[in-house]
Amino acid sequence: MTATITLPDHLASQLQRQALVQHRSMESLVIEYIEARLKETALPTSVAGDEMLANDAELLKLVARIKATPPNSVRITPSQEKLAELLAVMVHGEPDQALLDTLDAAELELRALTGGMHQ
Repeated sequence: MTATITLPDHLASQLQRQALVQHRSMESLVIEYIEARLKETALPTSVAGDEMLANDAELLKLVARIKATPPNSVRITPSQEKLAELLAVMVHGEPDQALLDTLDAAELELRALTGGMHQ
């Protein structure tokens, strides 16, 4: 890919001097600088990210608090039918409007809980 940038004169002068001293082109020097900077600011890999999370005291406290929170029995309702059977019937016949209404309500509740972040 070709990219053209306009550098301030003081940066262009510094790059020219560095390129002359190192017997390199300005382009190769700029590429090296950009690659080095991008490596410094790269997002952590999943392993490094996991290590960062494991060392985050606030996050660990939050996870512990969530795990210690008992389920809200008011929110738990016994199933009335097996979902797999109900979905199989819906695939081959008329949709169950009560189920669709329940799913819509669950989606609205999820959106409310997540501030609309769930899409």
